[in-house]
Amino acid sequence: MTLLIALTGLIGVPFGIWFVVGLIWLASQRLPQLAPDTGWLAPGRATPVVWWLAGMVVVAAGIGLTLWARWTDQFGESTIELVEAARRLPGAALAVSVIAFVVVNATCEEIAYRGIAFEAAIAVLPPIGAVAAQAVAFATLHVAGFPAGPLGVGLALGYGLVLGTIRQVTGGLRFPIVAHMAADATIAVLVIALLLPG
Repeated sequence: MTLLIALTGLIGVPFGIWFVVGLIWLASQRLPQLAPDTGWLAPGRATPVVWWLAGMVVVAAGIGLTLWARWTDQFGESTIELVEAARRLPGAALAVSVIAFVVVNATCEEIAYRGIAFEAAIAVLPPIGAVAAQAVAFATLHVAGFPAGPLGVGLALGYGLVLGTIRQVTGGLRFPIVAHMAADATIAVLVIALLLPG
């Protein structure tokens, strides 16, 4: 499963992971063993340390993404195509698209990487290995995503390691999804503020 999800990222189809998660979910309706052991949206346990760590991840991701977007010329082709499509949307449709992107993308990617890929990896690896495996799979998504290029892949790898650690510590997806939504909101703002006017 982890390899399938990693390969989906390497293909570079925008939002292809949404399709894969949907297919796995549909298949799990007939074959329950395909569903994550903890369920599709396991909340996990909250502790003060997790709240602090999740907050730091949100701040660090926002800073990292902003710096990357300001000083890179390596925007993936799919990002450029999405910007072109966004230019043609009226304001209200753009706002609805941004909200849908933030909620759906973060939820699907977290289910895929910190849910399905993590649980498939932890079935055969120790926790640190499972955290690393899902982070590498997540990084492949950013070969052509946002952030893109070698630095983008490195940022995504680090982000995946931290979110995977939060997933391991809490036993659920609530904190990774919320942190990912914050990062995706940052991406949406960066696309609108830095890319659309150009």
